[in-house]
Amino acid sequence: MTIFTAYFDCFVRATFEFTAETPEQALELARAKYNEDSNTLYFDHHDTDYYPPIQEIDIRGEYLEPTGVCWQTSQHRRREASFDLLKALEALTGFVEQYAYSVDVSGYLDAARAAIAKARGSA
Repeated sequence: MTIFTAYFDCFVRATFEFTAETPEQALELARAKYNEDSNTLYFDHHDTDYYPPIQEIDIRGEYLEPTGVCWQTSQHRRREASFDLLKALEALTGFVEQYAYSVDVSGYLDAARAAIAKARGSA
């Protein structure tokens, strides 16, 4: 059996160490721990009196190395992808502005610019 550590992230973090045979089994044990006995987990709550819903469980190996096994809410995945999506949209918008002559893409560019402005906080 290997020692795994589960990192529970809900904008505040808790850890729990236990043994399992595989990272996948460790994830199942971590999810069960949160669902059945979360009141025994110590969350580092920074200036808050409540625990928001869990966003991610990341399983680490015996020496806290990433195992690649994790569970995330769809909201968390979107938040994690947002920076990459913004960069890709900015690059695509720049390309279209420079090279798209034969097709009217102004509506798409307006929508892309609005999304970029919203992501940058300038909408």
